[in-house]
Amino acid sequence: MNTNSMQSPPSSSNKPRFSRTFLLISLAAVCTLFAFSTTTILPSTTTSSQSSLRRSLSSLKFRIANNVADVTTPVQYSDTAVYWHIHKAGGTSMKRYYSCLDMVLSSHVGITEGHEHDKYLQVWTNKDGYRYVNVDTTKEIGILRAKSLKLAERHLADVVFVTYPALTTHIFQQQFKGRFFTMFRHPIERTVSEFYYRQVANWEPVAGVFNPNLAQQTI
Repeated sequence: MNTNSMQSPPSSSNKPRFSRTFLLISLAAVCTLFAFSTTTILPSTTTSSQSSLRRSLSSLKFRIANNVADVTTPVQYSDTAVYWHIHKAGGTSMKRYYSCLDMVLSSHVGITEGHEHDKYLQVWTNKDGYRYVNVDTTKEIGILRAKSLKLAERHLADVVFVTYPALTTHIFQQQFKGRFFTMFRHPIERTVSEFYYRQVANWEPVAGVFNPNLAQQTI
């Protein structure tokens, strides 16, 4: 299969945006609305800093109310499924699961194989037959690019994977909302998993993640 081939997603008449399996998994996942809590303790800094923080929180509260779908309401065709990928909490397995269901994903893979230079929003297929939108919604610069290319309005992604849920709300709008879901894992289990993962993860591109010296330590 040509790894650089571009293709459009199937039409809505041939492929439902939310399969029954997808809905069951979504209902089983924990709603991430709690991740958007605007309750905070203002730091004892200058009045200017506090005012700036309040404006930021007010803006976030507006985006949540306007751009994020209420998971207790029926799914709309205009909604986009957004999975909050919490590190070491099953996110990688979820990506593989949805890819095996032949869904189009938006993740860090989207800009690999030279697709970070694409000028237009498109779907491409990798050598394994998995399909991706050519944006990276796991990083701030990728979120801004996805917004400018109208990811929500184009409906090219079946599932958008993100690591910054609050920032991701910028992508959506009242007519094209994001419907968030996730899976949580006990924080101690996550920490232990990461401890052993970093001992062997020599494939990680981020400097400092792979650390074989951790094998000499105990927990």
